[in-house]
Amino acid sequence: MKSNIYEIANGIFRISVAPTDKFEFNHFLIVDEKCMLIHTGGKRIFDALHSIVSELIPLEKLQYIAFSHFESDECGALNNWLKIAPNAIPITNEIGKATMDDFSDKKAEIVNDNQIIDLGRNKIQILLTPHIPHGWESMLFFEITNGILFSSDLGAQPGINIPVTTENLSDRILKFQEEAGFIPKGENFKSVIERLRKLKINYLATMHGSTLKGDQITSLFENQIFIKQNL
Repeated sequence: MKSNIYEIANGIFRISVAPTDKFEFNHFLIVDEKCMLIHTGGKRIFDALHSIVSELIPLEKLQYIAFSHFESDECGALNNWLKIAPNAIPITNEIGKATMDDFSDKKAEIVNDNQIIDLGRNKIQILLTPHIPHGWESMLFFEITNGILFSSDLGAQPGINIPVTTENLSDRILKFQEEAGFIPKGENFKSVIERLRKLKINYLATMHGSTLKGDQITSLFENQIFIKQNL
């Protein structure tokens, strides 16, 4: 199992854990007055991820645990985290509440579309994105201060990759998305992309692959193939 830690911006860490060379799983830790972990990872990589996070912060400082949708790599180890981080609470939306009430060992905080979570110097905007990437309860997280979109599976790439890149990976991303077929096509997808295009995104922090930086993000969103193949 391979792991890598990279500081994307001041106090915002990309923690990559790769059980094999074929695919990596990225988790993001925001170190602030209130710390937030985005993606819990699955249970089989919990020990590796927990060890890294524990080196970066005292676990008592972990305030929020966030994830996009119900899937093992997004939230499989949620209850493992809740056992060792006494002050951490998970967040979900109204659609995800029933599942969270059944799944989580601790009551979740319910968040709404466009709500801002104030962590200190970092502000997190909640974006409800039903069915994108997966699931009715899906949501994404936009860190306003540095312009980082935590995009879950959107922008995913196979393999183990460098932490951050300015290289235009649109073709690789589109090819992988089309072959894997993991994001629904249709009007929901188009409306989410149109919404994201209006944000000032400097980094696209995908769960799998390099975090994208710079103009290639706009290029990816505006790529007609990207939109056309999802109608």
